[in-house]
Amino acid sequence: RGMVRRLKADQKELNLKPKIRRIHQVTLRRPQEYAFAEKEFRKWILKRKSARKAQKTLRAEALVKVGYLLRLSAKLKMRKIGHWIDDFLKDPKLKLIVFSYITPLLVALERRYGGMTVRIDGSVTGRHRAAAVHRFQTVPSCRIALCNGKAAGVALTLTAAWHVLGTDLPWNPAILLQAEDRAHRFGQKNQVIITYLIGKGTMDE
Repeated sequence: RGMVRRLKADQKELNLKPKIRRIHQVTLRRPQEYAFAEKEFRKWILKRKSARKAQKTLRAEALVKVGYLLRLSAKLKMRKIGHWIDDFLKDPKLKLIVFSYITPLLVALERRYGGMTVRIDGSVTGRHRAAAVHRFQTVPSCRIALCNGKAAGVALTLTAAWHVLGTDLPWNPAILLQAEDRAHRFGQKNQVIITYLIGKGTMDE
């Protein structure tokens, strides 16, 4: 048995234009708070770098601490994220997909922008997930799809938007590509523009 995989690059009938990626470096609201947390993490690493026992436990704990730094960066970028979205919404014809891997950030944006949003994360499944996609695709007043990168990064068509905003980054670049392609897929008539907001001096970089 075999399988033939059709690559998007080979499917000329899709007539998709190349994606455009933009990197915007933003300054954190309280950079000293992040700097202190990163300093503590570095001290933790230096104390344990010579330890050879229980390496799996140490790696797991290190990932937890790294995750905290990524979440802290997102929290301290929240004001800049809001300003970027506010500016984007000035064009009433445009829709936006926001990808984050931090659910509290999506919840905060949902509170801020209310009825003009749908949120698709791990808690939204089945017909509710399909209804959220349908609303975003068909209702003009639904301007923002707030998506968890893991839960909504595959098997969704969100071609009503051709702008994608990444507020934070996962480890695996393949996950980013999958998330971008929710807009860059069959039915997309515009050139997809992806913007990543990178916290200056943080692990985002």
